[in-house]
Amino acid sequence: MARTLNVPVVLIGIPRDHAGLVCIDADFDLAGELCVNELADAGHSVISVIGWQPGVVDRHVNYVERFFRGTDRAAKERGVRVLHLPGGTNREVIANSVDKALARTPDVPAFIAPDGGTQEILRQALSARGLTPGKNVSVIGNSSAALAELQPVPLTTIDLRPAEVSRRAVKIICELLASDSTGPHESLELVPPAIRHRASTLRPRSGT
Repeated sequence: MARTLNVPVVLIGIPRDHAGLVCIDADFDLAGELCVNELADAGHSVISVIGWQPGVVDRHVNYVERFFRGTDRAAKERGVRVLHLPGGTNREVIANSVDKALARTPDVPAFIAPDGGTQEILRQALSARGLTPGKNVSVIGNSSAALAELQPVPLTTIDLRPAEVSRRAVKIICELLASDSTGPHESLELVPPAIRHRASTLRPRSGT
């Protein structure tokens, strides 16, 4: 439908077929890479990704696949192992995922929780097993800075910079409206995310 409109349209997100569309989104591939690199730098050899809710994963949502692709690519480059485990808001599912991760991790465990809805359940599951983020386990989550700071252990996060994505989308719309061109427009812009360091991750080993 967006292709048929006679007004400028900017999509936040990237559909599988984005030919002829103007799209902007967070760079989820890079987000996955940054998370793995952060934990590899801290000395973790096995990194467990607690994924999105099953309904999201089962739909093969674009940003989920991009994030997973980034984690896998970085793991291959760094020589570490990434485990993809079920996420969501079911406590039993998260507990089982944590147990599987711990059983497959020979040293200090590390977790990435890109779905904000899983983070508190994950924290409780880790606590029940004697694990404290930043002390004997590393955790990277995804939340606002305000929420991250309110956690019992301030949460290191992958900042997808939603405000910057929105700001850039508005700027692109304004540029399209001001353009003299009446032809079709097509572009793809990815906003780079950033790791926001707090207390829930172990610090990098010296020399890394």
